[in-house]
Amino acid sequence: MQKEIKSLEERYIGIIKSRALVICLQEELDALADANPLFKHKLRFTANQFRKELEKEMEKLYATLHDDMVVEYNKLATDLIEGINGIASKSIKK
Repeated sequence: MQKEIKSLEERYIGIIKSRALVICLQEELDALADANPLFKHKLRFTANQFRKELEKEMEKLYATLHDDMVVEYNKLATDLIEGINGIASKSIKK
């Protein structure tokens, strides 16, 4: 029973961390949009699209709470953040 509780706690912690990543991502993109008026609309649109996609994935996680999905979601969030950082750095250089 203790092992099952610990496993469930770990899954919820993973979901909470993923939600925090989504919030941070939105804030970072908003800050980039404010700092870069030429790309303001595009960055905000991109941020909103990513947020919507990640929220859809989050709902799936809440419904199932499978460990492998939590790992996949965390990978997705990490990949998206890296991609956005790459786009942002190219935008700022121009």
